[in-house]
Amino acid sequence: MNSKTVACASDLVELAHAITHETRRAIRMSKDITVSLTQARVLGVTDRQRGISVSDVAAQVGLGCSATSILVDGLVRRGLLTRRRADDDRRRMVLTPSRKGESLLRQVRQLSARHIATVIVDLSPAELASITHIATTLRPLIASARGTALPGAAHV
Repeated sequence: MNSKTVACASDLVELAHAITHETRRAIRMSKDITVSLTQARVLGVTDRQRGISVSDVAAQVGLGCSATSILVDGLVRRGLLTRRRADDDRRRMVLTPSRKGESLLRQVRQLSARHIATVIVDLSPAELASITHIATTLRPLIASARGTALPGAAHV
Protein backbone atom coordinates (compact mmCIF):
# COMPACT_ATOMS: atom_id res chain seq x y z
CA MET A 1 0.00 0.00 0.00
CA ASN A 2 1.51 3.31 -1.00
CA SER A 3 1.60 6.56 0.98
CA LYS A 4 -0.94 8.29 -1.30
CA THR A 5 -3.50 5.55 -0.58
CA VAL A 6 -2.89 5.87 3.17
CA ALA A 7 -3.13 9.68 3.03
CA CYS A 8 -6.40 9.44 1.09
CA ALA A 9 -7.77 6.91 3.58
CA SER A 10 -6.78 9.23 6.42
CA ASP A 11 -8.71 12.07 4.77
CA LEU A 12 -11.76 9.83 4.42
CA VAL A 13 -11.60 8.79 8.08
CA GLU A 14 -11.41 12.44 9.16
CA LEU A 15 -14.33 13.27 6.87
CA ALA A 16 -16.40 10.39 8.29
CA HIS A 17 -15.76 11.67 11.82
CA ALA A 18 -16.74 15.20 10.81
CA ILE A 19 -19.97 13.98 9.19
CA THR A 20 -20.76 11.88 12.27
CA HIS A 21 -20.18 14.93 14.48
CA GLU A 22 -22.46 17.07 12.31
CA THR A 23 -25.13 14.37 12.29
CA ARG A 24 -24.97 14.10 16.09
CA ARG A 25 -25.24 17.89 16.35
CA ALA A 26 -28.27 17.98 14.02
CA ILE A 27 -30.00 15.24 16.02
CA ARG A 28 -29.37 17.05 19.30
CA MET A 29 -30.73 20.32 17.89
CA SER A 30 -33.88 18.68 16.52
CA LYS A 31 -37.06 18.72 18.57
CA ASP A 32 -38.57 15.96 16.41
CA ILE A 33 -35.80 13.36 16.77
CA THR A 34 -36.16 11.54 20.07
CA VAL A 35 -33.16 9.21 19.86
CA SER A 36 -29.42 9.62 20.19
CA LEU A 37 -27.08 8.99 17.28
CA THR A 38 -26.12 5.63 18.84
CA GLN A 39 -29.78 4.62 19.12
CA ALA A 40 -30.30 5.71 15.51
CA ARG A 41 -27.31 3.59 14.47
CA VAL A 42 -28.89 0.57 16.19
CA LEU A 43 -32.14 1.23 14.32
CA GLY A 44 -30.13 1.54 11.10
CA VAL A 45 -28.32 -1.76 11.63
CA THR A 46 -31.56 -3.59 12.41
CA ASP A 47 -33.17 -2.00 9.36
CA ARG A 48 -30.38 -3.13 7.03
CA GLN A 49 -30.05 -6.58 8.59
CA ARG A 50 -33.52 -7.58 9.70
CA GLY A 51 -33.51 -10.41 12.19
CA ILE A 52 -30.04 -9.57 13.52
CA SER A 53 -29.09 -10.62 17.06
CA VAL A 54 -28.14 -8.24 19.87
CA SER A 55 -24.54 -9.51 19.85
CA ASP A 56 -24.27 -8.86 16.11
CA VAL A 57 -25.72 -5.37 16.58
CA ALA A 58 -23.12 -4.76 19.31
CA ALA A 59 -20.32 -5.76 16.95
CA GLN A 60 -21.67 -3.45 14.22
CA VAL A 61 -22.05 -0.36 16.41
CA GLY A 62 -18.90 -0.95 18.47
CA LEU A 63 -20.50 -1.39 21.88
CA GLY A 64 -20.31 -4.21 24.36
CA CYS A 65 -23.11 -6.76 24.46
CA SER A 66 -24.43 -5.59 27.83
CA ALA A 67 -24.50 -1.91 26.81
CA THR A 68 -26.20 -2.84 23.53
CA SER A 69 -28.70 -5.01 25.36
CA ILE A 70 -29.65 -2.09 27.63
CA LEU A 71 -29.95 0.21 24.63
CA VAL A 72 -32.08 -2.34 22.75
CA ASP A 73 -34.32 -2.85 25.81
CA GLY A 74 -35.05 0.88 25.81
CA LEU A 75 -35.82 0.92 22.09
CA VAL A 76 -38.14 -2.08 22.51
CA ARG A 77 -39.94 -0.40 25.46
CA ARG A 78 -40.43 2.72 23.34
CA GLY A 79 -41.92 0.65 20.53
CA LEU A 80 -39.09 1.42 18.09
CA LEU A 81 -37.75 -2.14 17.86
CA THR A 82 -39.39 -5.54 17.98
CA ARG A 83 -37.68 -8.53 19.53
CA ARG A 84 -38.75 -12.08 18.77
CA ARG A 85 -37.37 -15.60 18.82
CA ALA A 86 -35.52 -16.65 15.68
CA ASP A 87 -37.41 -19.07 13.46
CA ASP A 88 -34.36 -21.30 13.02
CA ASP A 89 -33.18 -21.27 16.67
CA ARG A 90 -35.74 -20.69 19.42
CA ARG A 91 -32.92 -19.84 21.85
CA ARG A 92 -31.85 -16.81 19.82
CA MET A 93 -33.64 -13.46 19.93
CA VAL A 94 -33.67 -11.31 16.79
CA LEU A 95 -34.42 -7.64 16.22
CA THR A 96 -36.37 -5.72 13.61
CA PRO A 97 -37.42 -2.07 13.64
CA SER A 98 -41.12 -1.48 14.19
CA ARG A 99 -43.07 0.79 11.84
CA LYS A 100 -42.55 3.56 14.38
CA GLY A 101 -38.82 2.81 14.40
CA GLU A 102 -38.68 2.79 10.60
CA SER A 103 -40.45 6.14 10.51
CA LEU A 104 -38.08 7.67 13.04
CA LEU A 105 -35.08 6.28 11.17
CA ARG A 106 -36.35 7.88 7.95
CA GLN A 107 -36.63 11.19 9.83
CA VAL A 108 -33.05 10.85 11.13
CA ARG A 109 -31.73 10.07 7.65
CA GLN A 110 -33.63 12.99 6.12
CA LEU A 111 -32.48 15.36 8.86
CA SER A 112 -28.87 14.23 8.39
CA ALA A 113 -29.04 14.68 4.63
CA ARG A 114 -30.66 18.12 4.93
CA HIS A 115 -28.08 19.20 7.50
CA ILE A 116 -25.12 18.07 5.38
CA ALA A 117 -26.78 19.72 2.35
CA THR A 118 -26.53 23.06 4.17
CA VAL A 119 -22.80 22.48 4.50
CA ILE A 120 -22.24 21.68 0.81
CA VAL A 121 -24.83 24.08 -0.64
CA ASP A 122 -22.24 26.38 -2.21
CA LEU A 123 -20.33 23.67 -4.05
CA SER A 124 -20.43 23.76 -7.84
CA PRO A 125 -22.41 21.19 -9.80
CA ALA A 126 -19.09 19.59 -10.84
CA GLU A 127 -17.97 19.33 -7.19
CA LEU A 128 -21.31 17.81 -6.19
CA ALA A 129 -21.08 15.32 -9.07
CA SER A 130 -17.56 14.43 -7.94
CA ILE A 131 -18.75 13.74 -4.39
CA THR A 132 -21.61 11.61 -5.71
CA HIS A 133 -19.20 9.67 -7.91
CA ILE A 134 -16.82 9.06 -5.00
CA ALA A 135 -19.66 7.94 -2.71
CA THR A 136 -21.00 5.61 -5.41
CA THR A 137 -17.53 4.16 -5.95
CA LEU A 138 -16.71 3.71 -2.26
CA ARG A 139 -20.06 2.33 -1.05
CA PRO A 140 -19.65 -1.20 -2.49
CA LEU A 141 -15.96 -1.33 -1.52
CA ILE A 142 -16.74 -0.50 2.10
CA ALA A 143 -19.75 -2.82 2.10
CA SER A 144 -17.66 -5.75 0.88
CA ALA A 145 -15.02 -5.00 3.52
CA ARG A 146 -17.76 -5.09 6.18
CA GLY A 147 -19.60 -8.01 4.67
CA THR A 148 -22.89 -6.11 4.43
CA ALA A 149 -24.56 -3.88 1.87
CA LEU A 150 -24.77 -0.18 2.66
CA PRO A 151 -27.98 1.63 1.82
CA GLY A 152 -28.07 4.25 -0.88
CA ALA A 153 -29.21 6.74 1.76
CA ALA A 154 -27.12 8.24 4.51
CA HIS A 155 -25.52 5.57 6.65
CA VAL A 156 -27.17 5.92 10.01
